[in-house]
Amino acid sequence: MKKAQIRMFETIAVLFIFILLIGFGLVFYSRMHSQGMFDRREERYEKHAIEVAQAAVSLPELKCSSYNTVVSDCIDYLKAEAFIEAVSQNPGLKNEYYFDLFGYSRIEFREIFPGGSVFVIYDFVPEDIVSRSTFNTPMSLYYPSRRTYSLGMFTVEVYEI
Repeated sequence: MKKAQIRMFETIAVLFIFILLIGFGLVFYSRMHSQGMFDRREERYEKHAIEVAQAAVSLPELKCSSYNTVVSDCIDYLKAEAFIEAVSQNPGLKNEYYFDLFGYSRIEFREIFPGGSVFVIYDFVPEDIVSRSTFNTPMSLYYPSRRTYSLGMFTVEVYEI
């Protein structure tokens, strides 16, 4: 009878260790799975920031053009100034049309050389921010009155609510 009890105890101990290993495996898998979901969500917002940047740069309201030829990676200073003024004077334009295009985001152009000015092109920041994704790209700013270019950084921050 003692040998049977010892074998039964060994079997129970092996089953307990087996179940413990399965439990550790499930915990490890669930943590890796949740980390993968977080990474995919973060990647999706980074992609969304790039899409918003592409939409903003491709706006005819901001693009540089010379003799009906569009210059790539360039913002026209006078057009940007008029755009900022029009959006600030007409909140319905910002809340309806441009919100559908840009959503909760902040789009700005920071002049690096030769000046240091900052132009906030679009700004719709929610009160409760869960996370943000930022996309920066170098771009030139064209001053049509002087026919000169300056170098700057085009920044898009997309907010998750």
